[in-house]
Amino acid sequence: MESIVLSKAGFASLDEIADWCNGLVGHYATTGGHPRLVEKVIYFQVLPRAAGYDVLILAEVIPVE
Repeated sequence: MESIVLSKAGFASLDEIADWCNGLVGHYATTGGHPRLVEKVIYFQVLPRAAGYDVLILAEVIPVE
């Protein structure tokens, strides 16, 4: 198992962030051109911006061959 950092910008609400984070588990994330299956979100940080929110996530993943 590996840990990776994911990020996404432009959320309008905290509910949207929660939905996105919860929706990651059990789905694939591609980083560095390699797909990985997201097992769980370990940590997330919300970054308030003038026009909404950005988020950083630390997730445990399984590399997919």
